[in-house]
Amino acid sequence: MLNRIRFNTDFGTGYSSMVYLRDMPIHELKIDRSFVTTMRTDERNHAIVKAMVDLAHNLTLTVVAEGVEDAETLGILAQLGCGLVQGYYVSKPLPVVDLDVWFDRQLEVVPSG
Repeated sequence: MLNRIRFNTDFGTGYSSMVYLRDMPIHELKIDRSFVTTMRTDERNHAIVKAMVDLAHNLTLTVVAEGVEDAETLGILAQLGCGLVQGYYVSKPLPVVDLDVWFDRQLEVVPSG
């Protein structure tokens, strides 16, 4: 009997997140780590992340993916067009005083020109 019940989620009315995307003066859409960390192994999460990246681009929003823990996930996000990421693969959380040192190390790795 349970397999005959259809569950729906309404993203189009009231105080849903889609209304916020349309009506609020936002500039950035951040994709939660709960979608990102398993997108390599969960096709549904991969589809959700892809759709969020596409939606953000279509709304001219900056898109940031949280929870990037490995090179493969970073590569997939890059292929999807997500240029900003957060996660332990990039860096552990840092105190502000250590941030300049971290940036300097990143600049040493990036080839000039």
